[in-house]
Amino acid sequence: MPYRPILAGVLGALLAAGLAGATTIEDVCPSNPTPPDPCLVTSNVAVTDGSTLDAGDRTLVVTAGKSLDVGEGGMTVKAAKVVLEDGARLLGAAGNVTVRATGRRR
Repeated sequence: MPYRPILAGVLGALLAAGLAGATTIEDVCPSNPTPPDPCLVTSNVAVTDGSTLDAGDRTLVVTAGKSLDVGEGGMTVKAAKVVLEDGARLLGAAGNVTVRATGRRR
């Protein structure tokens, strides 16, 4: 049937668009050319639902008064250490925020 290739193409494009929209650690503190340690969040960041911000063996610092906000969705934050300075927040109004601090350092 001629509709199958079209349907497969549309579904593939939708899936790729959904994956491309995820917020990554590179969006929060980009490598230039190497990943910074600590990784500093220096502005308010709207995080896409379902995102994982993985700083690996680095420290993630949300600076004073700034936030990572997933709204009504869910996000996972992974780092060796997570630091929230005064007034900094990890937000999920009606969502789910998971933090995994491993304690591992390079």
